Amino acid sequence: MASHESFCKNLVDYFRQAALGTILALHYLKAKGINLETVDEGQKVALGKAVFKRFTGNDGGYIGSDSGGYQVFLNYRGQQDNFLNFSFTDVLKNNISPDSFSDRLVFIGTTAESINDLHYTPYSGKLSNSSEMMPGVVIHANIASQILSSALEGRPLISVCPDSVEWLEIYMMALIGTGISWWFKSMRMILFGLLFVSGCVLGASYLAFL
Repeated sequence: MASHESFCKNLVDYFRQAALGTILALHYLKAKGINLETVDEGQKVALGKAVFKRFTGNDGGYIGSDSGGYQVFLNYRGQQDNFLNFSFTDVLKNNISPDSFSDRLVFIGTTAESINDLHYTPYSGKLSNSSEMMPGVVIHANIASQILSSALEGRPLISVCPDSVEWLEIYMMALIGTGISWWFKSMRMILFGLLFVSGCVLGASYLAFL
């Protein structure tokens, strides 16, 4: 069996090779003297002001999900227009100020639909501002943005509620439903009350998600 030290080293090596956005962000932070440190026997990774908790297959609403490797929830910065964008033509014609690239990570990629490098994200829904799929290079930019802003500025990471909190929520909803059924004698009022409470829960959850 591998020692704890070798396991942590393999974890760090894997995390460094995981994705383009991760690799570039780690190189950028390393130049500033910020390096990865494993915490809780490899279940968490500390990086500057951030502590990344490893995703497991039963976190939150994810039941039996593929949790191989070292995955974390991605707190998107936004879509393509949330980042500086320059066309390849402008670069070739020297129409861009060199200061635009100063102390920045630069991703070179394509957003053309013909390349077929488009992916579904939380922004790909009818209820969001846009239903468009996101180019891969923009997803990598979001990954790097999360790592940098979390490590340097302490930007919050997405996390799930503990199981105890989820059980408490279920218990409270059961009590509310029981209370409505006991208080109101009319079936119509009972249905209205249950629909109203359910609507409040769904609305609050969606607002929290946004």
